[in-house]
Amino acid sequence: MLTAPIALIGCGPQAAYALEIFALTGRRAAVIFDPVGGKVGQELEGLTTLPFAGPESLAECGVVDLQFLVCLSDNRMKDDIIQAMIDAGFQPASAIHPTAVIARTARIGQGVIINPLSVIQPRAMVQDGVMVHAGCVIEHDAVLERCSNLAPGVRLAGRVRVGKLATVFTGATVIPNVTIGYAAVVGAGSVVLHDVPENTTVAGVPARQLKPCRQSMSP
Repeated sequence: MLTAPIALIGCGPQAAYALEIFALTGRRAAVIFDPVGGKVGQELEGLTTLPFAGPESLAECGVVDLQFLVCLSDNRMKDDIIQAMIDAGFQPASAIHPTAVIARTARIGQGVIINPLSVIQPRAMVQDGVMVHAGCVIEHDAVLERCSNLAPGVRLAGRVRVGKLATVFTGATVIPNVTIGYAAVVGAGSVVLHDVPENTTVAGVPARQLKPCRQSMSP
């Protein structure tokens, strides 16, 4: 139901992106929830932000045929909320900017946000809950796994795989056939030449794993 009203779960920048896309595509947000706390009662484009306590919050808001879109930068929280909402019977919505270029053979999941001037090439796959910021290029046969996040201007070459919950920050470039592991992080401006293990942070040109900081010892 492309005309169904939408509940935004999250009230930060990703929600602002979604609202802008809805204004251009004839959709509307009926209600906005704050799952993090701190912004309950604030207004966003005429809607007062409500507290979020899970699927029951949507069931109690009184809007019929309500869909949902999770707008959070915390990939793990986003994944948990999406699954809880689907398990409760709610349908995810997506927000895809009209200037995004998506190949006919690309596959796009549910609950995604795809921002202006992004390019998704043939046979690429964008799974559920993925966030694609402005100006990203996702080349042929690349895969963005569930609830991964590409910051503005990321360049993924052919057959790159970005693992579930992973984040690739602004302006990073990944060469062909590289895998970014589960919940890994790629720093801004990095050039990734080799696979990145899961739960690892890399940065630099070429990208190298960052060593965790040692905790200081009390004298």
